[in-house]
Amino acid sequence: MSNKCCWQGCDVAFAPILSSFDDGEKLITICPNHAAEYVYRVSENEETKVVPLPSETHQAAAACDACGESENTVLYRTINYMAENLEINLCRTHLHRLFARQLEPEAFLAIAKKHGIFHEIHDDFYDPESGIAFQPMDIKV
Repeated sequence: MSNKCCWQGCDVAFAPILSSFDDGEKLITICPNHAAEYVYRVSENEETKVVPLPSETHQAAAACDACGESENTVLYRTINYMAENLEINLCRTHLHRLFARQLEPEAFLAIAKKHGIFHEIHDDFYDPESGIAFQPMDIKV
């Protein structure tokens, strides 16, 4: 994973807040501010302004940890609260829902059960018992 956000002009290089996704062809490392903008631009079919790096995996990720979909998946990397690296397999829909804080309760619960709680799904954004999103962004996914 790159140590800097791949958004053009962004200088965020603080590893604990960066996340990345790798689809087997390209690797995108992104900061929280640009993750939301990325999803918004993708949803509006606009240019994303990211400068991807070559893939580190060179293969598609396994089935989505949220829904089991095996097509068009990415390997999402982030850090949990114990400073441990997490690798989460997500389909594009659930990657975008994660960035927009719009995971369905079933998807939230599946990811939390397998990977534990991390920043993107912590209790300011989701009810830990029901998986209901508290602050979904108004972005079509």
